[in-house]
Order: sequence, then C-alpha cells, then structure tokens
Amino acid sequence: MSNFVHTLAQWRVVGSATKKAVLLYLADRASDDGSGIWMSKATAAAHLELSKRSVQKVIGELEADALVSQVGQRPCEHGYTVEYRINIDVLKQLPEIATKGGGRPRKKGVNEVHGVNLVQGEGRTTFTGRGEPDSPKPSIEPSIEPSNTPQPPQGERDLFAGDDQGDKAPPAPTEDQHFEEFWQAYPKKAGKPAARKAFAKAVKRAPAEVIIRGARLYASWLSSPPRAGEFRPSAKHPQGWLNDDRWEDDVLKGMADPQQVSRADRARRFDPPSWQPVVR
Repeated sequence: MSNFVHTLAQWRVVGSATKKAVLLYLADRASDDGSGIWMSKATAAAHLELSKRSVQKVIGELEADALVSQVGQRPCEHGYTVEYRINIDVLKQLPEIATKGGGRPRKKGVNEVHGVNLVQGEGRTTFTGRGEPDSPKPSIEPSIEPSNTPQPPQGERDLFAGDDQGDKAPPAPTEDQHFEEFWQAYPKKAGKPAARKAFAKAVKRAPAEVIIRGARLYASWLSSPPRAGEFRPSAKHPQGWLNDDRWEDDVLKGMADPQQVSRADRARRFDPPSWQPVVR
C-alpha cells in the first residue's frame, strides 16, 4: 500500500462515490509510483460491496479518463489477471477537494481557540493546559445566538438553494447515446443498423466506455504513419470490429487516448504558469 497514492486520490474529485471507492481500492494496492496493481475483480467487488459488473464498468471509466491504464498480465489460478497502474500525473491534474474552511484540516486535528487547544478524536474533545490559568474553558455547545454574517439577497440565495441538498450524480448515458458516441469515434461509417445490433451485444461483454475508447484508439492508429515494414490495413466494418472484440487488440494497448491528450493540451494552454518572470 502506498500512503502517498492513497492520500493523493483521497483529496481529488473524481465525479462519483463509486469511482472514488474503486480508485482508493486500487491505490491501496499501488506502489509509490502508482504501479504494481493486480487483483481479482470478483474479490474487489466483494470488498467494496458492489457487483463485479459495476467494478468492471468503473475501471473502464477510470481507463477512459486516463487515470488508470493496463500495463500487462499476471498468471493466476484461472488464467491471468490484468495488472494496472494509476497515472500520478493525470491524478494530480484533477481538482482538489476544498474543505469548509477553505483548505485541508490540520494533520494532527488540533484547533486553537482563545489560547486553548482542542484536540478532537474518536468522539471526544480534550482540553490541554494552555491559556490563562483562570480563563474559563470554551464551550463546545453550538451557539444559539443569531449570526452577524451578512446574508446575500433573496434572489442570490435562490440561485444556490440546491447546494446543500447533497451531490446528485448525473443520469447515466443510455445505450443509444453510447452507440452514437462510438459511431462518431469509429473511423469507418458503414452498416449503421448492423453496427448498432453488434454494439448492443458487445456492451454485455465489456463496458461501453472501454469499447468507445478502443474505437478512438483504432482511428488514431489507422491515421498514424506506419512503422518500417508494418502492414497497415484499411478500416474494418464496425459490425465485424465489434463482433471480434477488436478493442482488445494488442496494437492498441499502450496508446495514448487522443481525447485525453487534447484535454491535457488545453489544460497546458490555458492554465496560468506556476512561475513568475524576474523583472530587473
């Protein structure tokens, strides 16, 4: 287990509680550089109290986000298990969780109030002996006095009325939406009705996000210049590509997702530099 990777993942926003749970589970099994992760998806599902299908789907989403990548296979009793790696650089680019006070809580859980340390932990509050000798201990009961904090106008309050209602996950994309995304990514537009039927069967064997990412990688591979002596065939019909599970082709493994590359380029283009020029 890497405390560094686990802490880094814990303080990043990934979009849903299920994705965060699976990401932290993977981080528990990672080395400090994010590598060396392998486990049974059935075991992970049992530990996380999720279905195996849910674990497979979430790992596919993490791969589509380039947070996790496959680096190889390890033999096991029933064949092999996939070895994963958490991409630390991509994880660091995610927004960091902001606490109510505007930053991370103190590591030791110590807050100082009027010269008295309040050490909170495991359901109790302990007063250390600092402060004035005869000063009363601060009350830990909630105040019932009205707050003097200025409130925004009613109209502005209405804009944020739903902020405290809890995070609600956006509705999951439908199969038709997933197919249209696949169709836009796939390089050869031919036989759409047959491709739609093949896609409906393919998503029962692999998460839709993994198939769509495979289509993007396949299009990128076809458009890239071939290596010396490499045969580069024309694009397959989408129906045959789906029926043959071609998103698992070895030639696509290790390729960078063009969608993630474009996101990283935009981030580098628009993010302000972390350094300041020296004016002499």
